[in-house]
Amino acid sequence: MIYFHHIPRTSGTAIRDSIVTKLRGSDIPFLVLDSMTPITDGIFEGKKFVTGHLANYPNSNVDELKTFTLVRNPVDQFISYFKMFYSHGFSKQYQEMLFDRWLSGHHRFEPFYNMQSKSITGSIDVEMWNLTDREDKKRMGWLYNDYNFDKDLLSNIAKQELVFTFDNRDNAIKAIDELILKELGFTALERNIKLNDTSSLLFEITEGMKERIREINHVDMFLYEQILAKERI
Repeated sequence: MIYFHHIPRTSGTAIRDSIVTKLRGSDIPFLVLDSMTPITDGIFEGKKFVTGHLANYPNSNVDELKTFTLVRNPVDQFISYFKMFYSHGFSKQYQEMLFDRWLSGHHRFEPFYNMQSKSITGSIDVEMWNLTDREDKKRMGWLYNDYNFDKDLLSNIAKQELVFTFDNRDNAIKAIDELILKELGFTALERNIKLNDTSSLLFEITEGMKERIREINHVDMFLYEQILAKERI
């Protein structure tokens, strides 16, 4: 089985949709485990392709799993996650006030910090997943748990063949298409896949704000820089 390990706000929706469009025209069994689908025993059984914001949960429940994932510059990913909530219907002053709170480091906003490292090293709380609606999942950081910020572990993950940065998207798309062709018999991705971003904010993100984002997402920064070093971008 192929598992597209979809980390939020990394252009995964565009990749997922390109693949699923081809799957819907075939007889290949697949599962897009969206935020409203409960996780039940045997849910992955017989599937050839699975995706969702599931961290490493499928890895512990499926044998012979082939996984690929993309990470994004943590500054861009963090801003994009904020914009997902607050880009529409809020004044400039209110957006700025909320963003300042997100940058505070307060434990209330901890689910939004180092989200990529949590996803790539952890799992999900399945019981809470089945009890929580979509918006609460997003506000609770997709219920990631059991994650590990050990630098040796992150370095080893960064060296894996099918872990890419969006900066390296052309090579990523080529490698992912080769995997899909080998395992599923078709190619699906286009080189012009766009970032799944929302409208701009009403206030300017300053360099000081970006530096603060790097500080509170320092684990994600380490992982991202390790993968960039592997890719030599």
